[in-house]
Amino acid sequence: MDAYEKRTGKTSLLERFNKGQIAVPKEFEVALRKNKRAWKNYKAMAPSYRKRYLLWVSGAKRPETRQRRIAEAVRLVADNELELLK
Repeated sequence: MDAYEKRTGKTSLLERFNKGQIAVPKEFEVALRKNKRAWKNYKAMAPSYRKRYLLWVSGAKRPETRQRRIAEAVRLVADNELELLK
């Protein structure tokens, strides 16, 4: 009962993603498209792998963290790294 009373009413990032409310962040898509190999690999990924990257990039609170994650994600996707262990 305590957990129910402590609810904030906010929807988590994962819940929003599962409901289809999370789109690819524009900056992430632009960065992926700039690297042809990364874009090709990203489009070929199964939805579950794309989801991991989207949640990781979208979960950044500060702009500099987001930019750092985007740069790292593009590098990892270009290398076709599927297991994002972040």
